[in-house]
Amino acid sequence: MCKLIKATRTKHDCYYDTLHDDLDIDATREIQSILNAQNTDKSVSYFIQHDPIEYINESYN
Repeated sequence: MCKLIKATRTKHDCYYDTLHDDLDIDATREIQSILNAQNTDKSVSYFIQHDPIEYINESYN
């Protein structure tokens, strides 16, 4: 699952807002491409954050 994040940069800081979460990668990419195509504000970026992959450690005897 993925999150779609909006980053807004100011002179001294950067603010992050989660726009959507728990979306599959294809839907997230589609939304991101639409938002980036319509975006004219250079201080705003849209990016995808992937959930970390959980690794299962198995011990063998």
